[in-house]
Amino acid sequence: MNPFLKEVQEHLKFKYKNITADAGNESEENFVFLEANGQHS
Repeated sequence: MNPFLKEVQEHLKFKYKNITADAGNESEENFVFLEANGQHS
C-alpha cells in the first residue's frame, strides 16, 4: 500500500486523511506509514 499512496500523493495537491483498504493491506508497516503521514485507517 505504501508505494501506491506515495504515488497518489505525488499527483494530488492534497492528502487523504482517511484511508480504506481490504484486509490484505493490513500490516504494522502500513499502519506506521499512515500514522507518520497524519492519516488514519
